[in-house]
Amino acid sequence: MRRLNGIVVAITAGVVAAGLVATAPATMASPAEGPLSAPAGLSGDGYVSSGGAGRMSNAEVMAYWTPERLAAATPARAPITKGVTGKAAPVDTGATPMRTAPRAPSPAALAKATGRAAGSITAGRVYFIDPIDGKEHYCSGATVNSVKGKLVMTAGHCVHNGLWMQGFIFAPGYDNGAPYGFWPAWNLAARTDWIYYARADADLGIAIMSSRIVDVVGGNGLAWNWPQVSRVDAFSYPNAQSTQLVCTGPSVTGIDAGTIGMTPCPGARVKGASGGSMVIGLGDLGPGVGYMYSVVANYYDIVPNEIYGPYFENINAGLFYYAESISP
Repeated sequence: MRRLNGIVVAITAGVVAAGLVATAPATMASPAEGPLSAPAGLSGDGYVSSGGAGRMSNAEVMAYWTPERLAAATPARAPITKGVTGKAAPVDTGATPMRTAPRAPSPAALAKATGRAAGSITAGRVYFIDPIDGKEHYCSGATVNSVKGKLVMTAGHCVHNGLWMQGFIFAPGYDNGAPYGFWPAWNLAARTDWIYYARADADLGIAIMSSRIVDVVGGNGLAWNWPQVSRVDAFSYPNAQSTQLVCTGPSVTGIDAGTIGMTPCPGARVKGASGGSMVIGLGDLGPGVGYMYSVVANYYDIVPNEIYGPYFENINAGLFYYAESISP
C-alpha cells in the first residue's frame, strides 16, 4: 500500500463540469452538483482501460473463484515504499468544490446487512488474479453511483500493478462471506499517470461491473475539489480481517503531493485495506452512503495513525466520468 512517487508529467483530463446546478448540502456551503453521466465532449486523455485484454467471461470468472481459491487469496502486492521527512502542503486547487448524488441501498439489501458491514454495504472486498505472480489476491473497494450504475472505486494498484488484474470480482457488504454475492467486472480503468509513472496522487482505479450493482447496494456520490473536513469515515478490509473495519476522524494533509488522508485508523495500515473508501457526509442522503473523498492507498511509519490516498480534484474525478462513458 506504499508508493514511490514517479515522474511528474502534464496530462490534461479533458473533462469539464457541464450543466451544473448549485445546491446547499449540510456539510459545506454551496458546492456545485455534478452530473452522474459523462458530460458531453468528455476526452479520454489521461485515462486508460484494460480493453478486454485477457478478459474472462462472466461464467469463467464465477467458475474460477471456488471457495478454496477465495480462502487462499492474500492481500495485493504492496507498491514500493520510500522514505519521507515531512508532509506536503495542504491541498487547495482553488477550484469549485463539486459533488455527485449518492444512491441509498434498496430496503431489501439493508435488511440483509450483517455485522460491521451494516455501516456501509457499498463497501466490500475485491478479488483478482495478479498476472505477474499468477496468484489470487484481494483489496477493498466501494460502489459509486452513476446513471449506468456499474462502477466500483478502488486503488490504482488493485486494478493495475505492472499489468492489468484478471478475473476481477467484487463482494459488497462482505462480512465473513458475501451476503450480496460476487459481481464480476466487465472492464478496469485507471489514470495513465498511475499506469506509466506510479504517482501517488494517481493511485486510483475503477472496476466496471457487468451489471447494475447500485440497484442493490446503492452507491456513494463523488466529492472533488473539497477542502479538509472535520469528519471522514473510512471502510476497508485489512489483511485477513473477514469483516469491515470502520474508522472515523478528521482529514489530514498528505505526505506525497496531491494526496490527502484521515486519522486515526491504525488498523488500515496493512495490506488488504488498499482501495478502501474514505467517505464524507455519511448518511446525509441515505443509510450507509456518502461522498467518496479518497481511497486508501498508502501510509508511512512516521505517522502511525494516518492513512492516505489521492486527493480528488478534476483529473481524478475525470476517471469516474471516463469509466462511466465506456461502461456498457
